[in-house]
Amino acid sequence: MLEPLTPEEVIRHHKAIDKIRQRLFRRFKPADYFIIDGSESIIMASADGKWCPERGSYRVFSFGGIEYQFDAACKEGPASFSIRHEKGAQFWFSLSSDRKETVKNLPLTFDWLDVSIHRMVNDYRGSQVNPKYTISTKR
Repeated sequence: MLEPLTPEEVIRHHKAIDKIRQRLFRRFKPADYFIIDGSESIIMASADGKWCPERGSYRVFSFGGIEYQFDAACKEGPASFSIRHEKGAQFWFSLSSDRKETVKNLPLTFDWLDVSIHRMVNDYRGSQVNPKYTISTKR
């Protein structure tokens, strides 16, 4: 069951968001990711209250993350990517198409956050601009 965040957890959430931004834009500008101005949305932190016989009551804290819409040169509109802080130096990256289908969902380490995300966003955009193949319906 979701529980209210403690003041300490709110601080941890804000620090995690700042760290993601700093790393993501350390080498590359938002334009290098084709991010649409004003599209940033915060994925809120959460605390889930749990109970089990061996452990009793405990909380599972999720740091939250950030989501951006970007111009992927798709026909139906912008695509999006999100970065969620899992724990320690581990993050989850997710990329969704213009039709909101998940294209990628994988773990990344903090040290490679900017380089990996920049490459995957640009690879995805490139696949939309210059598809490797086309399907012909003519026979």
